[in-house]
Amino acid sequence: RGVVKEDYKEKVVRRAYPENHTIWDKLTVSGSLTLKEFSDWFLTEHGLKMRSWDFIYGHKTSTDLESKAKQVQGVSAPVYPPKPVLDYSLLPSLDLTLQQATMALMKSSAKPTQQYLALWREFKAAGAVPPQPAITEDVITENSTLKQIL
Repeated sequence: RGVVKEDYKEKVVRRAYPENHTIWDKLTVSGSLTLKEFSDWFLTEHGLKMRSWDFIYGHKTSTDLESKAKQVQGVSAPVYPPKPVLDYSLLPSLDLTLQQATMALMKSSAKPTQQYLALWREFKAAGAVPPQPAITEDVITENSTLKQIL
């Protein structure tokens, strides 16, 4: 088997925060904070910008077929940044061409544009825009409290 060149390997530096913090240590915050307030708290109180937060909800064991080595990996779901809730009413007409739909989305308030375009393509292939799904408490937004998330 081939070996990946060092130039193509992505190196990620991870540090404990605060200094010497372990997985057994805790940062205490109010469960009533929203996700946005929590992100802002990290920035104002600790000078840290939260780029991502994944919630680990389990572990899986995988086995390397060649070496028979077992590796335990976390199974997680993204929490931050929250996935945008796309408003179907902002989609351009399915009668438009891809180019026209792209231009219409770029001129509209529909952001993120690429996600709206992908949704438009999906609905165009299906031939219709389905009803907008109801937003439930399970959907994580900037206004979700930490208590709701956890």
